[in-house]
Amino acid sequence: QIDRVGGTDVTVLVRGETGTGKELASRAIHDASARANGPFIAFSCAAVPETLQEAEFFGHEKGAFTSAVSMRKGRFELAHKGTIFLDEVGELGLGMQAKLLRVIQEKKFHRVGGSQEIESDFRLIAATNRDLAQEVAQGRFRSDLYFRLAVFELELPPLRSRGEDLMILAREFASRGTPRATFARSAEQAIGKYSWPGNIRELENTIQRALVMARDGVIVAEDLPPRVRESVAAEPAPPTATHSEPVSRTRSMNVAEREALEQALADSDGNVSEAVRKLGIGRTTAYRLMKKHGIRS
Repeated sequence: QIDRVGGTDVTVLVRGETGTGKELASRAIHDASARANGPFIAFSCAAVPETLQEAEFFGHEKGAFTSAVSMRKGRFELAHKGTIFLDEVGELGLGMQAKLLRVIQEKKFHRVGGSQEIESDFRLIAATNRDLAQEVAQGRFRSDLYFRLAVFELELPPLRSRGEDLMILAREFASRGTPRATFARSAEQAIGKYSWPGNIRELENTIQRALVMARDGVIVAEDLPPRVRESVAAEPAPPTATHSEPVSRTRSMNVAEREALEQALADSDGNVSEAVRKLGIGRTTAYRLMKKHGIRS
């Protein structure tokens, strides 16, 4: 799908949980496109306060506001002849959504504090971990913007549902170490059983830790964080009735999520910032899971 859509110039909406590799997929689309030699400009819509988003998107003229001591180009202007990647686009407020819709439609905009109309030839790839169709139904996301973004939708599955990809990715991350490392059977079993709530980002961080702990170039289960290696011992017995499998799977995943969060917070003395770094997940995801499981930092 990436190769196919990469050969076009259509707008792409990448959907998936936090850590599933949405930016990596977007870069791959850019690299497979006719714009590969142009810039790839990435911007996280959740990382900048709403009051500053317009200046980040469109730039500003000197003196446009107190701290604007010089002219600055915005992300859309910098993306001319290339691709702009808007991560977490579902976090934009309705006001900024209207301005984004206009620049998508017209490929023109004004810098903040400026009167000159600026044109930019860009391709847009947006990403979200939200269900934007549901956000539209609840009045939190503009339907016209949603349909503009979702010309081609690319769904990235969570790591726990990607089967053999787990060890392929783990070996790839391990091969980047110095020296390179292989996996003992015990480590492969633990990696395969763990639910990976932080997805690819958590897996990469986990393998980096294991490379530090490993001896003689072999990663064993003891080199993995407790939350990962204990997933083998904590694996529930298979359900006796077929109809109970989805419930058991959900319950097992919930238990793994809670234990991973509790362990990371305990290892970090309750410091949420340190815990999310260990888990390889975003703060928003961490707080959502803490609320879900009734965990206090």
